[in-house]
Amino acid sequence: MLNVGEVKGNVAFLGYRKLPDGSPGPSEIRSLVRNHGDIIVAVNGKSVIGKSFSEVIPHLKDVITFAHVRFASQTALAKNGLTSSCG
Repeated sequence: MLNVGEVKGNVAFLGYRKLPDGSPGPSEIRSLVRNHGDIIVAVNGKSVIGKSFSEVIPHLKDVITFAHVRFASQTALAKNGLTSSCG
């Protein structure tokens, strides 16, 4: 399970959360997100760049089992001026 929050106007990965039994979740076991502060740029193929935390969270909670989430590093976002993402 992912812990996310708003960082500099974007929704970012803040760390992993343990499952209720204290074990790591599948994304932590596989190290799917590597850097704290990586920005969520799309959820299930829909761009969430520039959206607030309260606008992004419903996209993550809409799914029952998992969501396809695309991340960009803070550095890439700052360098490239990413304004949209999909897929």
